[in-house]
Amino acid sequence: MAVSALASGADTGLALTAKQHIALSDLDGPGSLVQALRLPGRSHWNQPENYRVAATIALISNLETLLSVEAVDAMDPLGRTMPAHRELGAQGIGNMVSGLPMTAVIVRSSANVQAGGRTRLSSFLRGVLLTASVAFAAFALEWIP
Repeated sequence: MAVSALASGADTGLALTAKQHIALSDLDGPGSLVQALRLPGRSHWNQPENYRVAATIALISNLETLLSVEAVDAMDPLGRTMPAHRELGAQGIGNMVSGLPMTAVIVRSSANVQAGGRTRLSSFLRGVLLTASVAFAAFALEWIP
């Protein structure tokens, strides 16, 4: 982020274009975030390609989640194990409710373990902080390449 800003100011030719940054310019607060959320039109339900893409994303995210569960179980200093079926069920419900592909990510999970996280509160707070960042600081997130 800082390197991108410096490259833009130095006119070195290394600066990123606007298309290479996150575009959240329409979001200027929580109200605009809520207005930006909408259900897909009925025409999308009749396109078989959407189902193929959804199935591919589901398979890949489920595989990544199962691998992450195994890795986190191995890293847990307390020796706890997470039931994979419960994690996949929660992921499926989250995907249906949010409309976004959700998955357990090893980097985030290992950071939680290394930071001493012992409950689901760390994951919940991460979601709250991400939502608040998009709702209140979209202008700052646009600097991320």
